Parts: sequence; structure tokens; C-alpha cells
Amino acid sequence: MNRKIILSAFMALLFAMQALYAQQAIQIETLLNKQPGEHTVKIDFSGFTSNLSAISLVFSYDTDLLTYTGSNLLIPGDGLLTNPNYGPGEFGITWWNNSGASVDGTFIELTFDYAGFVDAPMIFLISECEIADAGANIIPNDSIDYLPGGIYPECQLHLQIGSDPAAGIGNPVSLPVTILGGDFEDINSMQLEIGYDPLKPVSYTHLTLPTKRIV
Repeated sequence: MNRKIILSAFMALLFAMQALYAQQAIQIETLLNKQPGEHTVKIDFSGFTSNLSAISLVFSYDTDLLTYTGSNLLIPGDGLLTNPNYGPGEFGITWWNNSGASVDGTFIELTFDYAGFVDAPMIFLISECEIADAGANIIPNDSIDYLPGGIYPECQLHLQIGSDPAAGIGNPVSLPVTILGGDFEDINSMQLEIGYDPLKPVSYTHLTLPTKRIV
């Protein structure tokens, strides 16, 4: 029996190609194949070579699916505020360190009670986010990749775009697109939507299809 699968990858995928060129990134962890219950989501920093003195992050989330239950800060600071009601469907995090601290790797872990069975994306509201170095200088947001994440249920199909950390500006890059979580056969069509920022130095050239590769 033929089955038509239409996949829309409007979240984490649309930022993956940007990460090839940006040295600084902040990423919300993506948890796949999760049952209802309590789950912990990490927020990771990478590529920040200077110490930071202040971090303000805001992301959108579905409060009908996710109930905040606590946090675990992994970077020392002089203060931390977590606000699950920053705005309607918005979560806010404010951290500061008066002396400045190196922020590399997992910055904080957030725990939520997940209602389950439905996708629960978490997407940064970039205009509300602000990062300052140890001299209290604001780091421009256009030099930082804000990568979304979230919690997703079992028995769902997900797309994962690979990366090439060794890629250089001006050189061609091939990124694998993998389907995860599928137990299916006899597919006669597939539609993928992958967004990217046209203001970044990325230009699409062509698509190469393998003979058969299903994960």
C-alpha cells in the first residue's frame, strides 16, 4: 500500500545551515520519542571565546503541553531568574555574573512535565534575547545562532540535517538529510520544507538522492 508522507521541518532545520558560518551559538536541546512525564531540556552555549557577564534568553513554548518544574544552573553566577510566565506562552531566563564567567557547554537544564502525544517546540524569540560580555558590551544578535529545540512524542517522524564544522566560506558543502523514527515502506512521494536565512552566505545548488537509505 502506497503512503504519502508530508513532512514540514519549520523549526530546528531552518537554522542548521546558518551554523556552518557562525562561531557563536545557543541551542535548546531536542528530545525525541518521549512519553508523557518529566523531562529535562538543556540549553547549550558554544563558540563564545570571551567571558560573559549577563545573559537574557526568551523562548516560546506551549504551556498546555509543558509545565515548568525546576532548573539546574551549571555556570556559576551572582544571580539567576527563571520566569515561565515571561509573556503568554513565553519562558524567560536572566543570569548575571559581575566578574564575568566562561560560558561553554551546557548553561542550564530546565525540567518540564510534558503532557505528551503532541509536538512541543521551544523557539527563541531573538529580539528579546541579549548577551553581554565581561565589559558589559552587548554582543550583536546577528553574530549568534539561536537554535530551537523542544520535546517530541513517540512514533513521530523527524528530520535531521547534518553539519560540516570544517566547512569554509566560499566552498561547497553537502549536508545529509536523515529521516528518524520511521517504520514505513512503499512511499511514493515525500514533501520537505527546509527554511534558511537568505541574508546568510548560503546558496543552494543541487540535491543528490541516494538509492535507498531509511533510518
